[in-house]
Amino acid sequence: MDNKIKPIFLIFSIIMTMLFTISSDVKAQETLTPLEDYTRQKLKEQREADEFRRFQTESSIGNGLNKGPHLIYLCSRRHFACVNNDTIRNCAQRPQMSCLIIKKFQNQKQCFSEQYEVMLKSRIDNFCDSVD
Repeated sequence: MDNKIKPIFLIFSIIMTMLFTISSDVKAQETLTPLEDYTRQKLKEQREADEFRRFQTESSIGNGLNKGPHLIYLCSRRHFACVNNDTIRNCAQRPQMSCLIIKKFQNQKQCFSEQYEVMLKSRIDNFCDSVD
């Protein structure tokens, strides 16, 4: 009987040692020094700031225009653009931009498709005479 218990006890001891080692490694990773915690927080803030900056630059088309689902024609620049609500308000507040609102789409992708189509088909300079 003693011979059977020894291998079982040995296996049990090995398993318990492995489990204890794994759990202590996990606990060591969870407890950070103040410097490590500060560094982790700063890296997180930097990632968020980079993501916000990337969003700002990718969504901006310049001079108060931001991408969105509204198709407009800028008479002053003689081109079409898909812009957001802020740009529409900007157009209303700044008449010198000479914006002609054409249509609002469900999303920006649909607007871009339509923008491409109307760019190929027409110029609507004659409508801009009444806006200027």
